[in-house]
Amino acid sequence: VAQRVATNPEAYVYLAESIRAWPDQQQLAAQLQVAGWARVQWRNLSGGIVALHRSVNPEADTTA
Repeated sequence: VAQRVATNPEAYVYLAESIRAWPDQQQLAAQLQVAGWARVQWRNLSGGIVALHRSVNPEADTTA
């Protein structure tokens, strides 16, 4: 479809590949924790099409 309607179909191929490679919510949360972030949470938006992650930098957290 992209080849028929797009002026740059390679961009759509790249987009589809990058979406497939992106980690799901739980995987991204685990990666954030491994990277040292604390209190990692996420909220699904738009039926799970978008997920908003949030976390705290433990070095900057004064509430712990």
